[in-house]
Amino acid sequence: MAAPVTLGALSSELAAIAGSGRADAADDALALLADAYFLQTAGLWSLGLALLHYRAGFGVTDERPIPEELWGPDLARALAEGVAARVEDPPAAWRQAERAHLVVPILDRGSARGVLIASTGSPDLPDDLVEHARALAPLLQFTEGSPRRIADDLEREIGTSLWSALLGVQDAEDPSSKRAAAALRAALADVRAMVSTLRQGLSPVSTLADAARRYSEVYGLSVEHDEFPGEEGLAAVDRAALIAVIREALANAAVHGRARRARIQAGRTDAGLLVLIVEDDGAGADQSEVDRARTRGGLGLAAIEGHAVARGGTLTLSRSDLGGLRVEVAIPAL
Repeated sequence: MAAPVTLGALSSELAAIAGSGRADAADDALALLADAYFLQTAGLWSLGLALLHYRAGFGVTDERPIPEELWGPDLARALAEGVAARVEDPPAAWRQAERAHLVVPILDRGSARGVLIASTGSPDLPDDLVEHARALAPLLQFTEGSPRRIADDLEREIGTSLWSALLGVQDAEDPSSKRAAAALRAALADVRAMVSTLRQGLSPVSTLADAARRYSEVYGLSVEHDEFPGEEGLAAVDRAALIAVIREALANAAVHGRARRARIQAGRTDAGLLVLIVEDDGAGADQSEVDRARTRGGLGLAAIEGHAVARGGTLTLSRSDLGGLRVEVAIPAL
C-alpha cells in the first residue's frame, strides 16, 4: 500500500490552489484530495464542497441553507457539534446515496461555514481529512463572491457576450449599428478595466484626479493636470465617461505611443459640452491606426471613440505640442 497521506504532503498544494482565485480552484482542490485518498485507502473517493450559508447584499442579511432535501440528522449533528462524522444512511437526495459518506465541517472562528462531503468505500475517517478540510475555507469565501470570482464571471459571461454582440454589428454601415458598435467597444473597455481592478484588489477610481494618479502609476507616465476644479459639479455619468477616457488615453499613450509624459485638461464650454484633452510625448497615431483598433474592439482609441459616440459626442485626434498625440473628446453634459 502507498505511504499514508499526511497534511505536510498536501498542505502546500492545497494552500496554493485555495489562494489562486481561479474559478475552478475548488474542483482542482477536491480532485487532488480524491486522488490522494484513493491511493491511501484503495477505495473510490468522490468529494464535494458545500457552502453552508451565503449572504445576499442590498443591506439585508439573507442566509440560505443547504437545500432541505440534502439535510439529515447526521449532517445536522455534525455541523451543530463542529465535528467530523461518518454517515451510514445518507438522505436519498445525496449523490451515491447507497454508499457511506464522511462529512467534515469547515469551521471559521468556531462556527461551521461549510462542509466537505465525501462518499467513500473506506471504513475509516482519516485524521488528516479534517486538517485538509480546514485548508479549503478560502474556497468558500471565493464561492460566495470574492472580487476575483466576480472578475472571472465578468470576463467569462459579460465580456464574451459583449464581444459576440460587437462581432454582429461592427461591419454594418447603417447609423444605428455604428452607434451600437461604438457603445459595445466602450462597454468592453469598461469591463476589462473592472476585471483588472477586481483581480488586483484595488479600490474603484471615483474622481478625475484619482484616475490621473492611478493610471499614471500603472503605465509609468509623468502626468500633469490641474486637479480638475469644478469636478464636484459633474453628474456621475459624466464623471464616469471622462474617467474612462483618461484611462484609455493614458493606456494608449504608454503602450502604443511609448510616451513618457502626458498632460490632461478638462472643462466645460459655453455650449454645454464637456471637453477632455489628453496629450502625450509619444509616437502619435493616425486615422488608419484608429480604424485598425476598431476591428479589435474595446481597446485604446477605438474605446475612446466608443465612449464619445455613445454619448453623442466627438473624438478629435491631432498632433500635440508635446510631440505626440492630442486626444480631444467633447460630449454633451447631462
